[in-house]
Amino acid sequence: MVRFQKTFIFFALCIALLSGCGKVTQITSSESESQGFDLSSSLLINATELNPTASTLLKTGPFSLAQKTLYVTILGFQNQKTLQELSYGKAELKKVARGSTFTWNSTAYRKDGVELSASDHTWSKLDYIPEQSTWILDSKKVNKGFPLYWIAVYTDKNTYAFKLLEAKQTSGNKIVNLPAITPYDTFLTVLFLTHLDKAKDLQSSQKILQKLGQFYTLGIFQSLNYQCPTNNSSSFNLAQPTFQFNRKLETELIRIFEKALDNPQKTKLYVEKIPTSLLSENTKQLLIQKLSGPF
Repeated sequence: MVRFQKTFIFFALCIALLSGCGKVTQITSSESESQGFDLSSSLLINATELNPTASTLLKTGPFSLAQKTLYVTILGFQNQKTLQELSYGKAELKKVARGSTFTWNSTAYRKDGVELSASDHTWSKLDYIPEQSTWILDSKKVNKGFPLYWIAVYTDKNTYAFKLLEAKQTSGNKIVNLPAITPYDTFLTVLFLTHLDKAKDLQSSQKILQKLGQFYTLGIFQSLNYQCPTNNSSSFNLAQPTFQFNRKLETELIRIFEKALDNPQKTKLYVEKIPTSLLSENTKQLLIQKLSGPF
């Protein structure tokens, strides 16, 4: 289960044992498997550059071959503050000789350390494809019945990628093939979670999820030269990770967004006064242009 904790501006993700975080309503194994869906996605990594360029990071984020172990967890929102772990996976990457050269092979594991040959209910399988510099995510029989799903991929406390999946994308579908998880997905997810931390409820927050992407376009994201915020959690654990963020940038971006929904014209004046130490002139001008039209 996952529980959010409010402390000033940060939110916390805590995946914990049921006995440690309280009881949650559970779907029986037979019910969840019959009602589940198969999820697939991918994650491109930087496999050639030790110091990737900004343009490379827009595609790969912080991941590279330097990280030899990758983890994934899929979480279902039960309500605004409580999530349930639905699937988990781990993979280790090893360099293997191939004649006069070498390649990379990955081995997948369950949380209990048992090697995983194929994904199954509650277990996700990660496979590395060296020819494509890509990790492939395969999650079978993911429980349905949740309004929102959170995919979290990470290698350590501060190296992570996020993507959100709405229930309507799974409705009536046994197979859900998602595009590759990108740094832009992570950016939008962090913004949404920052908003959710102080929202009234999950249902009202979901209504603004699509609008976040319409307002903070890929062009605005690129102008930010965005780097993921530091995870401030003191209790991070690879099997039960916690994430806590309290950076001013995301808080300010949500404030701008919420003001824009209420009064775009007044929000222009607000954006103009934001110091360039927080938002560059280029980003501010892009935001003002966005505020001048529909979104």
